[in-house]
Amino acid sequence: MTKFRIGVTADFKTGIPGRLDPVLQTLFDPRPDLEYRYFAGTAHDERGAYIAAADIAGFDAVLSFGIRYKADSFSQAERLTVISRWGVGYDMIDVPACTAANVLLAITIDAVRRPVRTSRSLSKSRIESA
Repeated sequence: MTKFRIGVTADFKTGIPGRLDPVLQTLFDPRPDLEYRYFAGTAHDERGAYIAAADIAGFDAVLSFGIRYKADSFSQAERLTVISRWGVGYDMIDVPACTAANVLLAITIDAVRRPVRTSRSLSKSRIESA
């Protein structure tokens, strides 16, 4: 049986340390048909790290936190069916390239429970009233 392979971007470990591991252990570890592993983006440009094509080759799905995906990130994505972006928006992912590679792009439901502008306004008002 071929296992469904899930890649998890390593920036989860620095962005939300310790929060994802218990979820993966609870949901994925009991499943003999799944395997997952953390991986880092190995490509770099003037803006920093991003996902190289070889980084995601061989995965069926990717859970991604905040690292970038450029057009060439998808050149070896024969197995990849979905990227689930944890956070707000798709600004870190080249959406046309993702679409051209027939990769579904999703964001996490309830990742942010109120609009960012509202959150900033509330924070600002709390600081000013203190």
